[in-house]
Amino acid sequence: MKKIKNKKRKSIGKKADLLPEDTAKFILEIVALVIISSFVISAVIFFWPFNKNLSLNQAIDQLEKTKVRSEQVYKTGERAEIDDFFPPKTWFLRTFADNDFPIGECRKSIGCLCICEGVNCDDKNNMRCQGFNFEIRVDSDFGSKTGAMRLNEIEILDVYKEGDVIKIKRKLE
Repeated sequence: MKKIKNKKRKSIGKKADLLPEDTAKFILEIVALVIISSFVISAVIFFWPFNKNLSLNQAIDQLEKTKVRSEQVYKTGERAEIDDFFPPKTWFLRTFADNDFPIGECRKSIGCLCICEGVNCDDKNNMRCQGFNFEIRVDSDFGSKTGAMRLNEIEILDVYKEGDVIKIKRKLE
């Protein structure tokens, strides 16, 4: 009988010895999980503004490309195509009727072309505008009053002159 009792005590003793090991492993796993989570959260916080700046820089490049092509069409009167237009996805190309430009944009200009994240172009941090010494209009996706076109990741735009007005519309293939 003594041997049986000793075996039980030894097995209880072994389980008790394993308990601190299991607890230590569990605590290390939790610490590792917290460290990994903090790295992921830090990366998202760090790169989020970078993505916004990337979209804005992309918008500025595309606006400059549109400006050059529009001025060329205005001078020559020859229809042109912008076949390498890569705007930020779901941004808008926008013109404004009756010189109702966004506040502080396109001063002393006849026409104003903006590329912006929202259809109303009311977020100064996510828009860029370019003034022109001629009238410019975008063929609207939302009716004639808004002058706004929702942009896809890749667009082919048709730029042409109608009277003294430069018009930009999505080229349909």
